[in-house]
Amino acid sequence: MDEYLEVTRTSKREENLRNEVDRLRSSFSFQFGNLFVQSFERPITFPLLPFKIIGFLAKRGFSKKTHASPPSKITRDCVVGYSSDSFRGIHFNRMERILSEFRTHGIETVHITNDREIRSFKKVESHSLYSIPPRSEFRKMIPRTWNKKVEQIVAGILDTFHPRTILFDGDYPFRGLLNAISLRPEMNRFWIRESLLNFKTSTLPVDGFDTFDAIIHPSMTRRDDPDTIIGSSGTIFCNPIVGIPEPTGPLSRLRLSMMQDENELVFVQLSKKIKNLNQVFQEILSNEGCKILCVSDQIPKLYRHHDRVVVSDALSIDEAICVADLCLISPDFYNLYSCFNQEKPTLCITESQAHIDSINREFGTNKLPIILVNDVTDSSYLSDGIERLFNSDLQEQLSHRMKKYQLLDGTPELCNYLRTLHDSNQVIKIPTD
Repeated sequence: MDEYLEVTRTSKREENLRNEVDRLRSSFSFQFGNLFVQSFERPITFPLLPFKIIGFLAKRGFSKKTHASPPSKITRDCVVGYSSDSFRGIHFNRMERILSEFRTHGIETVHITNDREIRSFKKVESHSLYSIPPRSEFRKMIPRTWNKKVEQIVAGILDTFHPRTILFDGDYPFRGLLNAISLRPEMNRFWIRESLLNFKTSTLPVDGFDTFDAIIHPSMTRRDDPDTIIGSSGTIFCNPIVGIPEPTGPLSRLRLSMMQDENELVFVQLSKKIKNLNQVFQEILSNEGCKILCVSDQIPKLYRHHDRVVVSDALSIDEAICVADLCLISPDFYNLYSCFNQEKPTLCITESQAHIDSINREFGTNKLPIILVNDVTDSSYLSDGIERLFNSDLQEQLSHRMKKYQLLDGTPELCNYLRTLHDSNQVIKIPTD
């Protein structure tokens, strides 16, 4: 049998249409009405209609009801991940980390993404990448049309690879994605839902929760699931998904190529909503002997061509944190976990007090070994916060306190659990109505 099952299977849309046609043609009402249609089409046979009706009723009455065996939906040893777009590539990087863990077990992976902040994609064996532009890039396209296009593209990918498991990483699933995966009950379907702030229930597709088998919450301390009041999906809690950079040899050489006369490399990954972004760059560059590293083009225009600002499209966020000495980041949990895991002195600039409260709740304390500054209310303390970050004694103190947290990477444990479900889902009997 062809591994990709192209010989034995049609597209899911065509298969559903054929099944529906077969169901209608085999129904009593269709076959009984068809006797009259045939008689009117050939009037010469009209006198035989009563005998045909008697024969049809007798055949239907005395024939044994046969239950058709449910069709077998064969799936391949493949995991598909879908990451939605984000300003700083958080969903993309987390999905790449999970899929790379699956590949260590010999499982083929496919990554579909709406993220335009993709780092240069490295060619990896048994891994494919599909990019679908987000709806924001189609100003004249209504949401319904975009979702229809997404449904068609995702359905084509699923018909090609026939995956056993699909994972979605994003704040909320799109209607096009839900329509594509809801037609495939033979797949395991999971939603990785990690947001700094919970979305209001009214803004989420309520039926989307029931489409997934379980909602996955990567978290250090959180063990309550507010989504249980919305749908009947299961809940999976795991330790944070932590990015693991590549071996340090190539990164060390890359760092040496970036650093010439400078002593410290500062990784800056801030939200474009930060009002004091110009001040942040000005304060950092006022320190002699430092250079700024960015992995996106979200840089103030005044500093885009500065000789001490480096923009690298070849680095992932995890690699950039590994290369840097200091970090200035927005409050994304994935970035925070990576900074803690690599023990990097960090200044976190938030957009509101709610972000700070959410970070303290996640880590279970308001005495974190990072510098937290509210962009709105604490802008006057921004200079002081950056100055403290460059203090060598404080840097050593922050790194030492980060070691005590012993942040565990939840990726291997999560993937091992999903793999047990994945391995048991090879051939599924789908009930037929």
